[in-house]
Amino acid sequence: MANILFIYPRKMVTAEDMYNIFTSEDAIKYGMKARFVKTWEVNNELLAWANVLIFVRNLDLLAQWILVKACKKGLFIIQFFDDDLLGLPRSSVNRVQFLSWRKKAVKEGFNCTDLILSSNNLLAEKYSKMIPSGRFVNIDTVVNPKKMIPLAKREQHYTEKEVRLVFAAGANHEKVFEKLITPILPKLTKECGKKISFTFFGVHPEVTDSLAEINIEYIGAMPLLQYRKRIQEGYYDIGVAPLEHNDFTQYKYFNKFIEYTIAGCVGIYSKVPPYTLVINDKENGFFAENTSKSWYAALKLAIEDELLRRECYKNAYTQIITHMNANSIFSKFYHDIPELTSVNQNKIKIKITGTKLKFMFVRFLECIYLVLEYIRLTGIKGAVNKIISYQKDMKNARKENLG
Repeated sequence: MANILFIYPRKMVTAEDMYNIFTSEDAIKYGMKARFVKTWEVNNELLAWANVLIFVRNLDLLAQWILVKACKKGLFIIQFFDDDLLGLPRSSVNRVQFLSWRKKAVKEGFNCTDLILSSNNLLAEKYSKMIPSGRFVNIDTVVNPKKMIPLAKREQHYTEKEVRLVFAAGANHEKVFEKLITPILPKLTKECGKKISFTFFGVHPEVTDSLAEINIEYIGAMPLLQYRKRIQEGYYDIGVAPLEHNDFTQYKYFNKFIEYTIAGCVGIYSKVPPYTLVINDKENGFFAENTSKSWYAALKLAIEDELLRRECYKNAYTQIITHMNANSIFSKFYHDIPELTSVNQNKIKIKITGTKLKFMFVRFLECIYLVLEYIRLTGIKGAVNKIISYQKDMKNARKENLG
């Protein structure tokens, strides 16, 4: 099998998930030989070892220069994306990404890319149009069955006392909940024949004013492993996943489907991509149009029809166990990318010391540009605060490692 070098900008959930997948015991059993390295730590020896480079959410200037060099030396180049990084609003992107040489480097990087890898088929199709081969592969995450609550154990924790609902999200998802679900909760409590409770993880929507009949619990943000343990311990019946439909959200991954199923509950999802890529209404979850009326109907059905709710959960559980296991994922991976099974025994020498020196010089100029920009926009005090914040962030990033 080929030697695969994953290059990522810094520790993040995506890189950590891929690390856990491709360095797992299952991956090793399938002959996977993978190493993970931060962009700045790439060196001549690692490039000589590798047959395939996979750049993980990495539009960094240095990464794109390394990509182009490696392509010219004959390495097989893959870029992985799980978000539309090129479609982010200007306010959400580091200002230097819009500098002419940065945009030029990204364009050259795509021209030298052999294949686009993504967890979202729509995103893979979009980005594949930017590379010469037009090739793309869609890949799901590997879910360890040991992380799932066994069906027999889950059955033991259903209760007739109340239907337990949960909403787990980041703070930026409060508004969509307040828009679609908060207005219908008073009516839901009056017309549903069952008592309900609502638990919020990492998000604090305004719902308490009119909901004396509902047990409300707010749980703050926490590390991923702690969150997964805590949400499983709740044995919730229904997880809600409202999502606005726009050019950015449609290219995300359906993580919430996996999260809720691992937690032991069925999900109600906005009928928008990416959920339309995985959910079949009333089979492995419930759909709601992005209107309060539709969310009311979906919630009422899921709350009152316990048999349907539990059947949908079982189907979602079976889907993950069947299609998101190591055998399915790695078999598809090797089938769709045969280059991963071929090894070039000739060591390719790629020297990047000069490339790093060039990057340091350009980065110095970019820093001067940024300081002047922040002085112009926020004044000297604002610029100083920004510099201090940046230095702390970079210091933390250097300490972070996968695994």
